[in-house]
Amino acid sequence: EDGSPQFNFAHLEEIVRISARFLDDVVTVNSFPTKEVKDAVDLTRKTGLGVMGWHDALIQMGIEYDSDEALALGETVMRAITEVARDVSLDLAKERGHYPAWKPSSPNEPPIRNATRTCIAPTGTISAIAGASSGIEPIFALAFLKNVLDGKQLREVNDHFLRISHERGFHSDELMDQVARTGSCQEIEQVPDDVKRLFRTAMEIDYRAHVKMQAVFQAETDLAVSKTINMRNDATPKDVANAYWMAHENKCKGITVYRDGSKPTQVLEIGRPGQQTAN
Repeated sequence: EDGSPQFNFAHLEEIVRISARFLDDVVTVNSFPTKEVKDAVDLTRKTGLGVMGWHDALIQMGIEYDSDEALALGETVMRAITEVARDVSLDLAKERGHYPAWKPSSPNEPPIRNATRTCIAPTGTISAIAGASSGIEPIFALAFLKNVLDGKQLREVNDHFLRISHERGFHSDELMDQVARTGSCQEIEQVPDDVKRLFRTAMEIDYRAHVKMQAVFQAETDLAVSKTINMRNDATPKDVANAYWMAHENKCKGITVYRDGSKPTQVLEIGRPGQQTAN
């Protein structure tokens, strides 16, 4: 609209309606290792529709991850997903019956098919397959190494940064070499300031902004939210404590804090000169 991208809520609703029905079908056809597990699953028929590619959406809309606009949009998007998924579950209860453990909490409460409908999963592997950012996480780095099986390392480069660097005319091989070495564009002079703000990475975003983003999604999600609160290597015990208290005060169901470099090997790491990588 007026030359600026808008979030397509009509298409989102269409996708959620299909996905919510699909997940209920999955509960029906899944096989489980024991009858006790199957009986427990059938009792509540819980599903957990979530998201991935959230930071991709923000980048494409020109919205900074650590902005009030991003928080407001996240709350609206997740509320829409949860409301539509609940509406589908109410319709499914009419078609197929409510979940066996359902009991009305008020006289006029309608029966529902699934005890829960939404949950934010980490999506670390499937987001890589889909070429999307993980869950509601900010991008880890513009270029990074992923440690996989057999000690191999895969290099990932952010497609949006590549596209914008070409569109805005600041792309060069030297630029990409710098980004590959550090995983960041913040100290590169030829990158425009607005692009730098748009491409702040997980450890360049203040931990408070991480917690705030988790909190707005949690407020509109049935189950829990998987979100890593990334902290730089110089984070203090007080920073960690503050993150936990902030999450508690904002009613997050759980929180994961990770200080960069706190383990000798981590799943994602920024490339360093001299490292060998697998293509």
